[in-house]
Amino acid sequence: MTAEIISVGTELLLGNILNTNAQYLSRELAALGITVQRESTIGDNHGRLADFVNEAKQRCDLLVFTGGLGPTADDLTKETVAGCYGDMLAFDPEEWQKIVDFFTRTGRKTTPNNRKQAMVPVNGHKIINNHGTAPGAWFEQDGHCAVLMPGVPHEMKAMWEESVRPLLLARQNCTLHSITLRVLGGESDIEYRVRHLLENANPTAAIYCKLTIWTTTDKTGTQAELSLVHENWPDVYDTDSGVELIKTVTLEEGEWQKIEYTFIARTKWIALRTSGNASVFFDDIMVSLVSDEIYPVKNTTNTNKNTGNTDITDNNGQISDNTDNTDNDDTDNTEQAKAIAGTYKGYSIGESRMFSDYLMGDDASATITANTDGTINLVYKSGSGDFTLNNLKVSSKSFKGEGEVALAMGGNTPGNYEYTLEGSVSDAKVLTLKANVPVPMGGIDINFIQGETPIAYYVASTYQYDTNLAISVRGTSYGSTEDCKAIVKRASETTVDITLNGFGNLSGGGNMNLGDFTISGVKVEKANSGYTLSLGAFESTAESASGTPTAITGESLEGTVTTDGKAEITVAFKPGSMPMAITAVFTGNVNETSAQ
Repeated sequence: MTAEIISVGTELLLGNILNTNAQYLSRELAALGITVQRESTIGDNHGRLADFVNEAKQRCDLLVFTGGLGPTADDLTKETVAGCYGDMLAFDPEEWQKIVDFFTRTGRKTTPNNRKQAMVPVNGHKIINNHGTAPGAWFEQDGHCAVLMPGVPHEMKAMWEESVRPLLLARQNCTLHSITLRVLGGESDIEYRVRHLLENANPTAAIYCKLTIWTTTDKTGTQAELSLVHENWPDVYDTDSGVELIKTVTLEEGEWQKIEYTFIARTKWIALRTSGNASVFFDDIMVSLVSDEIYPVKNTTNTNKNTGNTDITDNNGQISDNTDNTDNDDTDNTEQAKAIAGTYKGYSIGESRMFSDYLMGDDASATITANTDGTINLVYKSGSGDFTLNNLKVSSKSFKGEGEVALAMGGNTPGNYEYTLEGSVSDAKVLTLKANVPVPMGGIDINFIQGETPIAYYVASTYQYDTNLAISVRGTSYGSTEDCKAIVKRASETTVDITLNGFGNLSGGGNMNLGDFTISGVKVEKANSGYTLSLGAFESTAESASGTPTAITGESLEGTVTTDGKAEITVAFKPGSMPMAITAVFTGNVNETSAQ
């Protein structure tokens, strides 16, 4: 089965919202053995959406939509797709009653446009939404199917897991598994070793090698053209034949611009030509080009030994080979070692089976020094331990090694653990480092991320020591408990999601049959003594003791977190149909000063 994922919403095209739905659905469809051919985003426009759907349903078996199921005039997905699949919509009293009940529980009144969400397919069928007011829909025509789900991520994911995934699974008799292996070495050598895989129809395999060229000019507006050339060029050296233009960029005076091209297997040459004077940097070689001069670049990964050398033209337009017959690995590696040497500043994040997105150090650094024999020495100060490795071999600006580190977790006494480490430096001087420590905690991956530490990491943690949760209504206390906690997780660089736990343990008559709930998108800002938390109106859902979900209508959230990990969070909200707001005040200390 083949599929396309279509995200509907002008807000996505404007960049106001990050589209995480497409990434989630791509993984889920692949796990079912469904081949995703395209991912597309369409604005809230009936004509453009209809044209796209009519084209897309002819080229694949399944269209998966998210978004555009709301009550407003710009929510057009359901009626547009229904028309494209020869279906109609009819009013569903049962769905309407669910919408009315939801509004009643939250103390609000429905409006006429809310009836739009109660319209369901006549020939197809609705898909129950147990977590919101917008039901999904299933359409089918001549063996081509479309499934529509809400754009709200938690509603979409729940509908997928509860209804859509089982529906598709019943139609499938296979699953798809994929893996990416990153290796060092020559492309032809690797291809020869795995040639039996490349000939298979199932599984399929492919080899790729990325070429990066940096170029600049002395005149703004200079055009740089990157072309693919046939196998015999430049032996023929006929620039009028066998040349296929693949990329054109416009250069700015004095600014370096990166041009990337991914070699496919057996590609041997590409050519760079500029309309004005330019400088080119490739594989540690600097070349000056005059207007309309051709710079042929050989895919050195097609040789058995990737030396990093490049064939270039001499002043007479003939080909001069920079590679001699002697072994110059040491010379090449020395240049690579020099190119990646330096001190890199950033922060360290830990991942394990027990925690994720764990801030292990907010002032991490990695220092690389080059040795005369082409190897490097590395000192990586992660914030939880120092990783020191000497005489590491460098290949394609990448390296790896193993050793032992004294690692401290959560303020505990450091223990000595064995580890493996691998890293690389991009042409733009960005360092990537990953250390794997098999023990403790079932294994930890420690990743170095270059740049400033996002502010959200400084408050993200579990606050479960010296805790207290108290609620009141219009100044009158309705109970408190010390059996509570607040879980704060990083949502973005400047926001967190907060889950309050302990409402079911309130004493003093304040239980209210209320369960835990999460407040998403809380803003974090720096303050004199720590950090402030703030959010305006919000919506959430709490699980009651009976298991029935209760709608939460939030009015505001305010809070502080001190630099030593003390949190105070005040939330005003209305559970269900309660007409008056409850004020909940949580206080507590962090158990670990890092994110988890």
